[in-house]
Amino acid sequence: SDGEQIACSHILDQVSGEILLFTQGGFGVRLSADHLTETKKNGKRLMRVLDDDLLSGLVKLENDLVYLVTEDGYGLLYHNSEIPLLSGAGKGVILQKVGNNDKLVSVLSVTKKETLSATSKNGKVKDLQIKSLTIGSRAQKGSKIYDKATGIKEVVVARGQMNLL
Repeated sequence: SDGEQIACSHILDQVSGEILLFTQGGFGVRLSADHLTETKKNGKRLMRVLDDDLLSGLVKLENDLVYLVTEDGYGLLYHNSEIPLLSGAGKGVILQKVGNNDKLVSVLSVTKKETLSATSKNGKVKDLQIKSLTIGSRAQKGSKIYDKATGIKEVVVARGQMNLL
């Protein structure tokens, strides 16, 4: 009745460490996973999402680096310590700048030793070695993985995958 919908779900084998919630508009909130342990009958607000934005996902921060991917094919790598750890629900900070018709579709917690496999909408696969990527800063647009017309379908990490569409 309030217009809210379930945007994503994530199974956590243990509720410890930190999580990152992110929106299609590129905003994110880094919280202690302890925020997930106690909820009320009506649920618990973890993030204030702007009216024209949508929650895109949640990732458990298991490593020092995060790799962000937009639908139009931009990737950005940086240390998750650049994202402030909040004590409660908030609007968050800009994780990655996204264009007007673009959206942030995936955030992966990675190490320098991992290889990502990005699949375009037309089935073209490109491997990305994290150690060969430049570690940037939060709130940047990132580097092009695929051109806008090709777009991103999914990104796979050696230990799991994130389906994007």
